[in-house]
Amino acid sequence: MDAFARAAEGAPEHCPACGGGVVLDPPDAAADGPCPHCGNLLWFVRKCSDGAVVLTFLPGLMAGEEAMDKVDQVRAAAASADRLVLNLSHMRFISSMFLGMLVVMHRELLAANRTARLCGLHADAMEVFRVNQLERLFEIHEDERAALSSF
Repeated sequence: MDAFARAAEGAPEHCPACGGGVVLDPPDAAADGPCPHCGNLLWFVRKCSDGAVVLTFLPGLMAGEEAMDKVDQVRAAAASADRLVLNLSHMRFISSMFLGMLVVMHRELLAANRTARLCGLHADAMEVFRVNQLERLFEIHEDERAALSSF
């Protein structure tokens, strides 16, 4: 069994492909890993908390043809969320493709009269957001708890 993600009954995080419960183990894992149920590479996990959908992104890089599939997975996981939290606390590097995905998601959420919050940005990532003026698009919070309580 992979040390990064292990099955756990009642775990709040779920694989976006099969819905199987996973636990991020260790919490500060340095790379993405496979779902213990279906083998899908976990680039993010989904959970419901306080009436919101929380997508926690993992440090896998978005690049090449696989990136479009990943973007579609994120959009599908967020599709039913009126309130959405995007937790970036595991990501040290944020690619331009990821930033582009966030801008597209912002437009889609705005058009559907839904809202999103970001949380857990590391200092380098926050600087990327400032340089690209993305802090104007998203409400950014220190951690997940603060983001959830802001709705």
